[in-house]
Amino acid sequence: SLGALAKIASAWSTQEWVHFIDSLPRKLSAERLGALDRQLKLTDSPNPEIAHVWFRLAISNRYAAAYPAMERYMVGIGRRKLIVPLYRDLAVTPEGKSLAVKIYAKARDGYHPVAQSTVDALLK
Repeated sequence: SLGALAKIASAWSTQEWVHFIDSLPRKLSAERLGALDRQLKLTDSPNPEIAHVWFRLAISNRYAAAYPAMERYMVGIGRRKLIVPLYRDLAVTPEGKSLAVKIYAKARDGYHPVAQSTVDALLK
């Protein structure tokens, strides 16, 4: 059960969390993602590495419930290794790309010039 999983997961290291999320099927229903999110509080994870892999899974499933937190994360975090894959994932679909452009408009000034040029090229 997810309740039992949440109890076990509370002792996991960052690496264990990342491995768990990365080993989930890339295609999950909104109901399944919602249940995981409610039990494990993934959308609101304060850990940037865990949030990163969760948001990548959310994007691949168009799990819009995670998007407001993902936007705050992308605006607040400037580390290329954490933001560029999210922009790349979003840019795959027209609606994802328009969300990426909207987020980037808010976030760009806070990014390092190298991150800016990478994302500029991705979204052009």
